[in-house]
Amino acid sequence: MSNVLSEGQSQADNRRLRRRAEDKLKKELSIKNASQLQEAGQRLYDLRLDQIEIELLSDEFNKLRQKVAGNGHHHPAQATPTHGYFILDREGGICDARFAATRPSDANGRRWLRHFMSECVATDKRIIYLDFLREVFASGEKKSCELTFDLASGKRFGLKLPLFASVNALADDEKRFCLLAVDDVSVYKIAERKREQAALLRNQQVIETAMDGFWVMDAQGTLEEVNEAYARMTGYTRKELVGMHIRQMEVCEQAEDIKVLIDNIVAQGYDRYETRHRRKDGSVFDIEVSMTFLPDSKEIFVFGHDITRRKQAEQALRVAAATFETHDAILITDAQSNIIRVNRAFTKLTGYAAEEVIGKNPRILSSGREDKMFYAAMWRHLQEHGSWAGEIWDKRKNGEVYLKWSTITAVKNEHGEITQYVAIFSDITERKQLEEEVRQLAFYDALTKLPNRRLLNDRLSQTMSASKRNGCYGAVMFLDLDNFKPLNDTYGHGAGDSLLIEAADRLQNCVRRMDTVARFGGDEFVVILSDLNADKTESISQAEIIAEKIRSALSKPYRLTIKHAGRADTTIEHGCTASIGVVVFINHDESPDDILKWADMALYQAKDAGRNAIRFYDFEDLSYHNHQLLRPTPATLNPPYALCGDGSN
Repeated sequence: MSNVLSEGQSQADNRRLRRRAEDKLKKELSIKNASQLQEAGQRLYDLRLDQIEIELLSDEFNKLRQKVAGNGHHHPAQATPTHGYFILDREGGICDARFAATRPSDANGRRWLRHFMSECVATDKRIIYLDFLREVFASGEKKSCELTFDLASGKRFGLKLPLFASVNALADDEKRFCLLAVDDVSVYKIAERKREQAALLRNQQVIETAMDGFWVMDAQGTLEEVNEAYARMTGYTRKELVGMHIRQMEVCEQAEDIKVLIDNIVAQGYDRYETRHRRKDGSVFDIEVSMTFLPDSKEIFVFGHDITRRKQAEQALRVAAATFETHDAILITDAQSNIIRVNRAFTKLTGYAAEEVIGKNPRILSSGREDKMFYAAMWRHLQEHGSWAGEIWDKRKNGEVYLKWSTITAVKNEHGEITQYVAIFSDITERKQLEEEVRQLAFYDALTKLPNRRLLNDRLSQTMSASKRNGCYGAVMFLDLDNFKPLNDTYGHGAGDSLLIEAADRLQNCVRRMDTVARFGGDEFVVILSDLNADKTESISQAEIIAEKIRSALSKPYRLTIKHAGRADTTIEHGCTASIGVVVFINHDESPDDILKWADMALYQAKDAGRNAIRFYDFEDLSYHNHQLLRPTPATLNPPYALCGDGSN
């Protein structure tokens, strides 16, 4: 029996198991020397030893199974209990396999012998599996992970394995073999993947059905992706456009001008301007573009709006306001700013009929969002330059507020006197919302609405630059929620998400508007404090106060609502503290990654101190020392926290 169940084990393990069986048999027969059994026959002796080995292996298997199942990690969407169990040796060889009674009768342990578990794991997950197995035997503790299985490999052994599975493993006391429990989470993972694909498809459909052109180019100006609207604008096919350089589309820009333009966008992150593009047939059209640079991917997202009609209308109205009906709304006033004419597009856009606005001032369209200074600057520019263009929030007749792009031109007579003002505008609310959605996806965390890593790096770079300019210290706090995983394991990711949202709100209430709170990932957050003080001691004191305020706020109980399908929601109270690592800096030439690394090192010092603690990192001597803080007093802090540094701060 020993040879059957442990072919993958080492000979030393087999000998140990045989000795344990012999010892038990000696006690059972109350004899000192096993050779006394020779009179009863060697075969009887061997059979009894095999029986005891089976009992020992069965006992260990059941103990491990109870440990794994006792606090097993079950996926919230898991529809079935444990799919099956495997007994693996240290090399991952399958010594035994056991499955639920509903499985096919030929899916038994014997079929799996002389094979390795890695044969059934999907190729792209085998490294993860092997690292996981090494960790199980190294730690001696229960470990969990998610794996993707190769269905075809499982079929060879007469068993339909799950596609996606949550696995829990635990090694025996002597670390000779481990028990690996497989839970089927295919339904949840497939549903999750479908949701992600649906969200991506929706965003793509919005871009594809937009009337405005959209394209993506790299930091050198080469087009990587375009939508159908831009292809129609230019007369090229999408396949022809991909790989072209933007200078092939621009009419007036030279190669040097294009490079300067792209460099400015990369530096500023965003730009908006009007230009002219050339179609495939050589004709030219005016286009208004808004560009956003994504630092992480080094790509530029561009929305282009064909403004040829608007430009033509502006030119025509300067000569004579005759050809009047365009797709853009047009409003004409006299020199005293009284409305004298509007077109049908104006009525459609604002809801006002011509007779309702003739003779009135355009201020009846005002939403109230722009102040007097805005309009004063607009009119001053109009008087000095003869035209003005920009965004204005207006209000329709039904009270709905919308954003419009407006161009106002002063029409002059032959004596240079202003006789009329012509305003041409269009509703850009939907386009702005689409741009904002793209910006949110690129720079903000979808769950907490906090800045993500990409925006965090940008904010930290700005804070470090400001620190150099004004001579004031800045600080970075890296914090981790101490008791977060048990909440997810017990109540599911919905409860964990609710706690993260609440923690994000508490963090924002602990800092100033000028500071930044970002979600770094999982249950980790980063806080950036800027413009603290020119004095190092005072800056550390300010950072101490804010860090303790955050620690205290996050340690208060959380009341979370747990939603249940088909039955009433329940409310739980959960305690969750935070460990905080802090680094105070000024005039550093290091990268933002170095600052975050130092704060992370201080965070691990806080965790090593027992969690729910605060530690500072001293980058001057690159060492950690625990000192009781001077402010506030220990009686104020529960539990106390310490400063990692040289004690002079």
